[in-house]
Amino acid sequence: GKMVWPGGEVYHGEFRADHEDGIGAFITADGNIFCGEFHQGKGNGRVVVTFKDNSSYTGQWHDSEIKGLGATRYGGSEYAGGHAGALSHGYGVFSARVGISYKGQWES
Repeated sequence: GKMVWPGGEVYHGEFRADHEDGIGAFITADGNIFCGEFHQGKGNGRVVVTFKDNSSYTGQWHDSEIKGLGATRYGGSEYAGGHAGALSHGYGVFSARVGISYKGQWES
């Protein structure tokens, strides 16, 4: 099914009991795309996010927020590890295109 909000957001995917529930894609009004698992109207489980600036996140989300283990790619750099919101949190590995890398604990 499909749902469109007045603000321009769109959801394409599965529904149960009038909620986004199952596999789907949510597109924000400003162009960010969240493809993944939804439960009772919120993003929960696995997700792949393509942000409008062409950066991306592949990993877990909970209550429609990036949270848990995942990988973020942006501008030739990559971070793989724990996330709390959009921030690096917990153990992770960062590597940049210019050869810089860090492995260890992160706090948001």
